[in-house]
Amino acid sequence: MRLISIGLLAVVLLSAAVLTVQKPMPLTVGFGPATGSSSYTMTNSGGTSALGAFSFVAPSSPFGGTMRLKDVRIITGTQSGSPKLTAALYSDSNGLPGSVIETGTESGVLTNGVWYSLGGFTSTSNLTAGTQYWVVLRCSSGTSSTVALQYLSSGAYGHPPTSSGAGGSDQAWGMTAVASTDNGSTWSTAWRYSVIGLRIGITDGTDDAYFGLPVGSFAGAIAASEKLYTNSGSAQEVGSYFTTPANATLNVRGVIMFIKRNSSPSGNVRFRLYSGTYTSLTLLATTAAIPGGNITTSIGSLYTSYFPSTISVAGGTKLSVTAGNTAADDSTNYFNTNKWPVDSGADSLALLPFAGMQSIKYSGGAWSVTSGEAVPFWLLLDTDGEFAAPEGGGGGEGGQSGWIYQQ
Repeated sequence: MRLISIGLLAVVLLSAAVLTVQKPMPLTVGFGPATGSSSYTMTNSGGTSALGAFSFVAPSSPFGGTMRLKDVRIITGTQSGSPKLTAALYSDSNGLPGSVIETGTESGVLTNGVWYSLGGFTSTSNLTAGTQYWVVLRCSSGTSSTVALQYLSSGAYGHPPTSSGAGGSDQAWGMTAVASTDNGSTWSTAWRYSVIGLRIGITDGTDDAYFGLPVGSFAGAIAASEKLYTNSGSAQEVGSYFTTPANATLNVRGVIMFIKRNSSPSGNVRFRLYSGTYTSLTLLATTAAIPGGNITTSIGSLYTSYFPSTISVAGGTKLSVTAGNTAADDSTNYFNTNKWPVDSGADSLALLPFAGMQSIKYSGGAWSVTSGEAVPFWLLLDTDGEFAAPEGGGGGEGGQSGWIYQQ
């Protein structure tokens, strides 16, 4: 079986020589959903059951033949009364769910914070490219089930603009969500645009493909044990651990991350770049410090800092990007960043940046990594030469193309 990653990837073509007329905005390579969270709660209460519906437009078949809905992958929020979920495929009717095409198989009992695949679809759920459909989620057993999702707010760095208004012409990507509180008899017209987090699987019966961004609801600021201050004699750092795209050498000039200030830390924030496996890291460079007083108390603010010189990172390098505090400070006065849950299932690894990533932290004198979550970051590439000579062609199916955005 092949896994083919499609959708939500911007491709940058590399060339051996580029004529530069003036310095452009820098290219960025990284991972960074915008802040903004939504949750949709499905209830099981007869005629007043609450349902959630999410629209998508079927892509062109990557198989060259007939394709059908295979499954829907979601991450759960709060659950009550041993709930089970069922996904159904609906047609579109004037921008809202129309009639049911097919109902999938009921899930097992759901727990909080876990990725699940809702499947059981057959050839009845064949899809026509370019046609809009809806996936409707129903709590078919138990009391209630919440699905934790995320939406992209307008102007997020590294993302196209989005709109939260009905019919917004600048809605760029993601799904549209609506809800029903009367078991699907009527649907709200208070649309939420650019919702991400659902993974839609399609198949021709032999090969599978997936689209949708495998990122759950904003997980909030990092845990207390990961805050940026000196804890038990250890100056803590936190960030993301990943492998760079195999087909390009990156010339890295700086880093962008979400940073928040709590109370009145005396230190400043700096970013670091490490290479190697997390058990044996080599420090490559440290950025200039960002004055602590310039950092706000909002977790949604982005900050940029640069390295003293360009850092050349060969393709296929294990790399870590971290944030840290230049002073000891304490558990009341500190800085922190945030993180998102990411799907580490096999069907999503092909789409995750750099063929999968993990959060990394330094605490208690040792480095550790955690799967299923990541700290947002962007690497700013040098505008005088973002890449060294290309090292072969672009990533193939399931390749390590990553998320590369042209600013």
